[in-house]
Amino acid sequence: MRGMNEPSAQARWEQLTQRPLLGLAVGFAVAYAVPIVDSTAGHRLTTVCTVVEWVVWGRSPPTI
Repeated sequence: MRGMNEPSAQARWEQLTQRPLLGLAVGFAVAYAVPIVDSTAGHRLTTVCTVVEWVVWGRSPPTI
């Protein structure tokens, strides 16, 4: 039986996943914004940003 001071499974899960999810969110936001903000971004940078977006969502990027 769990003690009164021991955090619940949900609280432990939230604590363990908070920072990694924040990192993924920031990475996605930057990868999404760079091609929009920098219209002169080269093909290579745009491709990297697209790959980052797809990786964050856990899918394979389309063939570019």
